[in-house]
Amino acid sequence: MLTHFLGQSTLSRLTHRTSAERFDILKEAAQSREIEQLAITLHGRGNTTASKAFTRRIDYLEKEVGRLDELLAQEAELWEGTLAAGALDPTGAAALGRMILVEIDAVRAELALGPMARQTTGAMDHSELATIWSEGQTQVRGREAQLRRAGQLIEGWGRRTTLLAETEAALEKLKPSRCSWLPDCSN
Repeated sequence: MLTHFLGQSTLSRLTHRTSAERFDILKEAAQSREIEQLAITLHGRGNTTASKAFTRRIDYLEKEVGRLDELLAQEAELWEGTLAAGALDPTGAAALGRMILVEIDAVRAELALGPMARQTTGAMDHSELATIWSEGQTQVRGREAQLRRAGQLIEGWGRRTTLLAETEAALEKLKPSRCSWLPDCSN
């Protein structure tokens, strides 16, 4: 009975397959070196499932390398074009960077953050600018947190003051007058 079901299973697996797929299924199930040698003899090397997978992967990677080479060539052409057109001017960029630093120092002075500590007076590289930027962001975030906390404290003080005033008014209404025992007391 078991072999009948296994036969049915194998029959349905192999019925609608191509001959190459059927051969691969049977070969993988048998894991026979003789069948693999027979396939190599009949079809030549590179016809196994693993070698086909490697070949497909190699083809894909070669196409990807070609695409990236083309992209690099385009980027190089654009770079050369922008340099030739004067769109990228290293001295102008350095002057603009210094002007931005002066403005940042002015804003920091207004906020009483103190001037930036620079190690060099020459041109700045990207990492130094990124460090300055992150330090500035950290200080601004700290100030924002302080302002939020101050706002919360002011709101709490306002709520407490209102509650105190309401409580005093309620107590004033409940307080007996000094001469409440006299019938014609207007206090």
